[in-house]
Amino acid sequence: MTTNVQTAIDQHPGLAMPDSIQVQTIDQVVYLSGIVSEGLQSREAEVVAQQTPGVARVVNELAVSK
Repeated sequence: MTTNVQTAIDQHPGLAMPDSIQVQTIDQVVYLSGIVSEGLQSREAEVVAQQTPGVARVVNELAVSK
């Protein structure tokens, strides 16, 4: 599941580099960590992860760079 979520995020044009998003999965709960350049990207990454099949819940720990 981690790979599927990471692939979905990596393929999403609004979440491309230089943003750095790491994905970890524990018992169908996806944890997003890292840094994005805008708050909107944080929410977008969360939505992309939630739409991945098998994901029960997303914990968004992304920080926004200043």
